[in-house]
Amino acid sequence: MHQPHRFADHLTRNRRHWLSATVALSFAITASGPALTQPLSTVSMQELPQGELRPAHPSSISRDGTVVGVSFAADSDIFRWQPGQSPETIGGGPTYALINITPVMDTDGTVVVAPYIDKDTLPGVSIPRAWREGQGWQDLPGLVLATSLPIGISANGNHVVGFGRADASKGHDQPWAWVAASGQIVLDVPAKMHGGEAWAVSDDGTIVGGHVFERSVDDWGWPVTTRFGSRWVDGVVELLADSEGRSVGQAVACNADCSILVGGGAGGNEPPHPYSSYAWYWSKATGAVYLDPSNLPPDAQPPYYAMDITDDGSTIIGAYTIHVETKFGIVVNNQPFIWRAQTGMLSLTEIMASNGIEFGGDGWDMVANSISPDGSMILLNGMDEDYDVRSGVLTIKAETIFADGFEPAAKP
Repeated sequence: MHQPHRFADHLTRNRRHWLSATVALSFAITASGPALTQPLSTVSMQELPQGELRPAHPSSISRDGTVVGVSFAADSDIFRWQPGQSPETIGGGPTYALINITPVMDTDGTVVVAPYIDKDTLPGVSIPRAWREGQGWQDLPGLVLATSLPIGISANGNHVVGFGRADASKGHDQPWAWVAASGQIVLDVPAKMHGGEAWAVSDDGTIVGGHVFERSVDDWGWPVTTRFGSRWVDGVVELLADSEGRSVGQAVACNADCSILVGGGAGGNEPPHPYSSYAWYWSKATGAVYLDPSNLPPDAQPPYYAMDITDDGSTIIGAYTIHVETKFGIVVNNQPFIWRAQTGMLSLTEIMASNGIEFGGDGWDMVANSISPDGSMILLNGMDEDYDVRSGVLTIKAETIFADGFEPAAKP
């Protein structure tokens, strides 16, 4: 299979062979921001033991704290880590790993979907497979594309979305949606567009989020991909825009009913504007609204990316970048954030540091890539200052974190 962009081209990282679609959050509260009041008992960290799975990159967390990801040991199998237990492999490999993105899992942790790479085909064809407890791995039935990469799953596990090609060796990626009753359906893209990708889907399957794109070349002959954030409602494509009519970048995730979509990246052919690389949420009532980064540390820089959202739409996690000076020169690192309407974007790195948690910090490149449906647990994945892969689950007792009221949650 062709190699797709990993989340966003400018966020793709390659540090000591660590290919990552990562984004990360970091937060320092300014004098005008809310005051931290959390005692140690409100925030805790459980680092994920890797054991023989090293290096293992987690991608999704369920309601009870179960985590799945990809292990690059052996045949690049899928691993599952359940709270209080050692990590275990559940097979499924070799898999194509979009680090921090695949495999995907429903909110109850009962369905895991990942791409299986058929090594007997040239190029290697990707076949979406689903794993269920006691049933093992089974190909999704009713596929119509020659190669398909699954990127999103509905909260209830009934619907899967992604992108693929009718011919594995040529053409452009096309967005698709899958449900057992009707199989795989290729979603329409506007006539002037070359293709698209589907990344998120509602529980009833009627709403799909993602982006469509145009392909061109610049003045030097280099390929250029221009993305337009989009959603499909009952199969009809709609481009997403802010209140000024400016296109937004790719939609990455949505809440349970997909009434709220989140994402980031520069969108469309819009001239550069102050919010071009900001994270955003979109709803039918508000259009695209950019997340305010003013409570992040002074060295926080765009791009800002939203990675995931709770089922009720009240909490968003994502990442921003910082420039770090090293003996090898300036390095761009990712740092993680959490957002709520009452607080804006806050740094998870600083929240952990203020609670005495020695995870993250100087030299770390870290992403918040998945949040539990109720927002109480956040999956963190990255590398420490020695380039060792590290990951963990941050548990937050939300109602006591902020003096100005972290609860009740307010939806966008």
